[in-house]
Amino acid sequence: MNVVLKRKLKFPIYLLSLSILGLVSCEEEDDSVMTLQSFEILAIGDSRVEGHQTDFVSYRYELWKMLKENNKEIDFLGSRIDERIYPDFQEIPFDINHEGKGGDVVGQTFARIDTLLTNTPEMIGNVALIGLGGNDLIQDVPVDVSVRYLNLMISRLQEANESITIFIEQIAPGTTDYQENNIMGQEDYIRLNNAIAELAILRSTPDSSVITVDMTTILTDEDYADDVHYNESGAQKIANQYFEAMQFLF
Repeated sequence: MNVVLKRKLKFPIYLLSLSILGLVSCEEEDDSVMTLQSFEILAIGDSRVEGHQTDFVSYRYELWKMLKENNKEIDFLGSRIDERIYPDFQEIPFDINHEGKGGDVVGQTFARIDTLLTNTPEMIGNVALIGLGGNDLIQDVPVDVSVRYLNLMISRLQEANESITIFIEQIAPGTTDYQENNIMGQEDYIRLNNAIAELAILRSTPDSSVITVDMTTILTDEDYADDVHYNESGAQKIANQYFEAMQFLF
């Protein structure tokens, strides 16, 4: 998978244009870059990433549409298939691959991703989106354990592609009632999201940025299909956050 980003394309395209045409404008160069830019995206997570055929919605479709609207070539990677029916966009069917699995805690997802990349290394891509941690809180997994597995997952992704860009969610808390009556609204929830932000800073390298995407305050109760999963408006808001975070890649 030969993935090309803008910062890597400018110089070689300029040289090629000079050798063939003798002269090229900055505007023409930018247009060439835009048409060649592509993202191979591994969306990793739990049921919020996976979505559901009828009951709740993943953000992946809305993010895909926004990226297509901005003339990006998009290939969603993963061994899992989204069976929900989505309308075509720009006469193109939605790319239904992903690596979300309902019920997963971080340790289970790490093991799954490690196996995936060992058996099918072409699944790595140049962008990873990680949305994990809610099930750990619900199942009383210690925050330190969750963070340790997130750290191992980032290491595995960077080992597979040393220039990958990784976006990791500070996870949304669920509805107001759910926050008040469950651990998602209590101390461990805050500790986990703070640790995720710290981990992103620590694991970023000059070649591989790890970027926090804050989902903690963007949703209202009207954006949930149930206590914790997104309806269409919630999925759109999550997609918007990812899209804004990705702007520096354009």
